[in-house]
Amino acid sequence: MKTATTPYRILIIEADPAMLMLLEDFIDECFLRYKIDSVATPDEAALLLKDSGGLYNVVISNAGTTNAADLDFIKNLLALCAGVPLIMLSSYTNRDQVMAWVKMGVADYILTDDLNASILHKAIVFSVERKAALQELQHSERRYRDLFGYSPLPMWVVDVKTGGILDVNEAAVIAYGYNREEFEQLSVRDIYPSVTDAELQKWLTEDDTNEVVEHGVFEHHSRSGAIMQMDVKSRMMMFEGRSARLIIANDVTRLRSYIKAIEEQNERFRQIGWLQSHIVRAPLARIMGLMDMLSIIEQEQDEPADPELSREKILEYIALAVAELDQNVRDVVSKTTRTELD
Repeated sequence: MKTATTPYRILIIEADPAMLMLLEDFIDECFLRYKIDSVATPDEAALLLKDSGGLYNVVISNAGTTNAADLDFIKNLLALCAGVPLIMLSSYTNRDQVMAWVKMGVADYILTDDLNASILHKAIVFSVERKAALQELQHSERRYRDLFGYSPLPMWVVDVKTGGILDVNEAAVIAYGYNREEFEQLSVRDIYPSVTDAELQKWLTEDDTNEVVEHGVFEHHSRSGAIMQMDVKSRMMMFEGRSARLIIANDVTRLRSYIKAIEEQNERFRQIGWLQSHIVRAPLARIMGLMDMLSIIEQEQDEPADPELSREKILEYIALAVAELDQNVRDVVSKTTRTELD
């Protein structure tokens, strides 16, 4: 029954015309869209595969005409296929030897005594789909390695059971000062020494979904002992068969210094406002009052009976108030100096 609608381009290496015809009949029985090319020897197949440019979906070869125990033959055939799934037909029933083919990279094998349309169909479809799945996995892994390796933010992978560091990117190497070999000998405690057992356990396992968890800002230590304020996010992942957590650490040390500087500057501005409204205005008000008194004396042209209200005494009071005002202005100016970052 023809069920597979995906077009397949199949290369068969078969020297026996009767077996070739049988394979063609089985393929026609199961596939709606296909094209078969056939050759008698691997050398002939080499010419087709060399210029095919990835044209073939699968290669089927019969090992019945050669020494099936000859692994060099299989090795050369796999090299010839260059990534195209290879299905081997064989009457060789030594299971250990046939499994050696699979370990070398053969996609599937079929005993000739068991060969039928259903088995051949399964072998072809599964081999092609397995290759596509592996290619997608490899593409995904490359994408992960690129995102991980080239990220400008420090990233490291932590074993959730042990807290050991399994992998780091180049940004982490630069930020923390450890080389990759040194990182592999570290645990989270070396980076974050103040963490308690309970905090570490919660930190590593608090969320077992694939959602990104925002942990907050922590003090991390570099190899030199420098303390860095790191804003930490993470998510669960599988790494080489182990449950792990991908850590993304953003260094906010400089940012926090800026924030602290701005807060200190705002506090000084508040102090300056208070000085202007209280300290500066007090001697200024006295000067203005004394100037009014001096103006009255000048208009009357007579010295007052009270010596404290004499023209000379008022001028003395004005000089004192001016000196006080000058000092207060200096204090205000000193508080407007630029804040230095840590």
